[in-house]
Amino acid sequence: VALLVREVTQSTGNDDAKVRAATVLEALAKVSVCSTLGINKSSELNRRRVQQQVEALIKDNAVLKRAVAIQHERHKDTNQQLELFEATDSSVHQEKMRNLEVNNYGLNLRIQQVEQETVCRKDSIRMSFKGGTGEEKATNVINKLRG
Repeated sequence: VALLVREVTQSTGNDDAKVRAATVLEALAKVSVCSTLGINKSSELNRRRVQQQVEALIKDNAVLKRAVAIQHERHKDTNQQLELFEATDSSVHQEKMRNLEVNNYGLNLRIQQVEQETVCRKDSIRMSFKGGTGEEKATNVINKLRG
């Protein structure tokens, strides 16, 4: 406004004032247009930059989602393997326990059999000493032990 007033006051006449006013107004219009274009260009650049950032964030988000899905699958697989191992380990232990119980039962039967044989031999030896001469008794004991 001050520029327009100064130009008009410095003019030498009405025609000169009109020309000067028109020149100032044209310059003001050009500045306004350039300013608007600059703002529009700046806005367009900002919009493009923001658009690129949004696209980059979308890509990063997709990568992170995929990574989480992969990690979840690995975690599931690990849990399944652990459960399978625990079940297998339990089955192996149960099978070993059954084998040990069978072996223990067999050993107990063998011990009982040996104990019965020992009792029978003792009875047989005692009976050998019940009659006859000392030499006969000794011969009977030796024969019993061999047989």
